[in-house]
Amino acid sequence: MEDTTAKLANARKAKKKALLRYLVIFIFSIFAAFVIKIIDAGFLGFGEAIKQTKTIFQLLSLIFTLTVILSALLYYITQTKKEALENPKLLAVILSAFVLTLILSFLFGSLISVYIMPLTLCGLFIGILIDKKIAVMANIMLITAFFICFCILYDAARVAQIAVSMLSGMIAGTYMILMMEKTYTRMKFLFNGVAVSLLIIPVAIFISAITNPQYNDILFVGLWAFLSVLLSVSLFITLLPVFERVFRLSTNFGLQEICSFDAKLLKRLSAEAPGTFNHSLAVGNLAQLCALAIGENPQLARAGAYYHDIGKLKEPLCFVENQKDYNPHDDFIPEVSVSIITSHTKYGYELIKRERLPDIIADIALEHHGTTPVNYFYNKVKKLTEEQVEKKDFSYAGPIPSNKISAIIMIVDTVEAATRAQSFTDVKHLRELIHKLIEEKRQLGQFDNCDLTFKQLKKIEDTLVEAMPGIFHSRISYEEK
Repeated sequence: MEDTTAKLANARKAKKKALLRYLVIFIFSIFAAFVIKIIDAGFLGFGEAIKQTKTIFQLLSLIFTLTVILSALLYYITQTKKEALENPKLLAVILSAFVLTLILSFLFGSLISVYIMPLTLCGLFIGILIDKKIAVMANIMLITAFFICFCILYDAARVAQIAVSMLSGMIAGTYMILMMEKTYTRMKFLFNGVAVSLLIIPVAIFISAITNPQYNDILFVGLWAFLSVLLSVSLFITLLPVFERVFRLSTNFGLQEICSFDAKLLKRLSAEAPGTFNHSLAVGNLAQLCALAIGENPQLARAGAYYHDIGKLKEPLCFVENQKDYNPHDDFIPEVSVSIITSHTKYGYELIKRERLPDIIADIALEHHGTTPVNYFYNKVKKLTEEQVEKKDFSYAGPIPSNKISAIIMIVDTVEAATRAQSFTDVKHLRELIHKLIEEKRQLGQFDNCDLTFKQLKKIEDTLVEAMPGIFHSRISYEEK
């Protein structure tokens, strides 16, 4: 009976969420329709145009078109990648990118030429911020929406002019989206954009020759197509930091920037907690290798590792890597020590949020210890008292890792700390230690929410066994002659 009630409650909640999404789509459609019509009529002329029956009909047609197409895109996402909608922000990203591209395309088409419109912009945003499959479909849907909206506003003669822009935009957008996986810097992305812009010239000329053979300046069509794709790429690079900042999402471009040692929090960490800073760099190098080994984003692994212990800025001297001759914990009771140590995950999360860095970086800082116990102080209290000691009172509050990168950083953080002070001459003993540390985490259920397989854990173990001797290698002893 309880299960049935819970299922009904979940079903009602899911329906409410679905209705809310469609309501948001409707609101975005109304906004886009009015802006497009204002661009068409002019800001001053819109006041007079709105009084006409034709304008009202056009507005209603635009709202209906955009609502239907965006609803179709939403349905596609729910059928192919439903998890993309679990975070409400992602729907806002999709709608913002869609509407912004549509408005900019009408604006450039109205002010400059219908041959130079940034139609591929929406696909680029969604591809880099969310998912490539969704981006390809969004690119097609946006161009379809643009075509229908154009037909609603203008006569057949003008509609014929946009065929080249539409088809070349669809081809260029799809190609750029598919190329995104191997693009890690803004400069490289710009270079790829220029390459695609050049390749689209003969495509545009060919399309123009078929659709409008009487057109005299056919070579100019290729030039406009080149400029159109280049415009989309330029706008994308310019506006992407705004999307990253507003929605707190991570891209390889943004991750590279926050990994700079001039970044505010990393600068503080190097000055106020140099031991933690050096530890974070070592974890970053190892986490990158582990991420590559299991097919995850190495740039995200490095950024997450650099910031995972940023919460130690609150009480840097309470952590052993920053201590010299004095240990503050000698003056504390174990309960106070544990409270200080375990609080660094929550403080790090809050600090990262305050600086408006990507949410996933904040999540890694919060999750990298999961719900594991601080065994040193737990065992110390057990020796001091005969009363029952609850292990959870000496454990981190969690949550456990929600993604594979968080789990990688949990493993690497533990392994790096455990092996830092030890010298291993035998790889077998090193492997035994790493395997033991990973297995302890697994048995504590720390990987239950991140879908790490046994095969991937084995790859992480192998990568660490191979990489650790290189980090903690022995050095030649130079004696004074």
